Amino acid sequence: MYKTHFQPAPAGLTPDQLSAYQERERHANNAVAIASSNGTAPSSEALALMQRHVNGELSIEETIELTDAMLKARYAPVAPAMSVSDSLTAFLGQLSTPAFQEANRRQLRAEAAAANTFLSYTDEQGRSIYNYPATGEIFQASADRQTLTLLSVHGVPVAPDAAPVVVEGRPSRRFPQ
Repeated sequence: MYKTHFQPAPAGLTPDQLSAYQERERHANNAVAIASSNGTAPSSEALALMQRHVNGELSIEETIELTDAMLKARYAPVAPAMSVSDSLTAFLGQLSTPAFQEANRRQLRAEAAAANTFLSYTDEQGRSIYNYPATGEIFQASADRQTLTLLSVHGVPVAPDAAPVVVEGRPSRRFPQ
């Protein structure tokens, strides 16, 4: 009797079913012997597929197809790593996305608030704006940037008919927005 790599036939098979089981088992054992003679025994996954064939659950065609798919997935070529220029191009592409810009704004506001300093930018109306995130104050800078006029506090605009609050002096630190 030869060595088998598969479970014994289940009890209760008819003589024809037992004969078919033993024929599939013999073929599967021959396939294992041929593969092993090349130096590499089949993997446990491949043996499990072959066991399903021996049991009659899979046809030989299905077993070969599933084994091929398993091997292709295992030994598929790995995509080459991105080059530095590809990585830089991908990074530069992210800079213009709204999500990146919003995350950058949040980070800059948090840093400015922590340092008790301001963000400086030009708004849609062309005004030079100084935004102090720590206090919630937003000022408009004069053309010479020596005078600041309070525009709003915590998002609440200063009433247009109220006397403007003017702060003289030059801000000390700037963050772009």
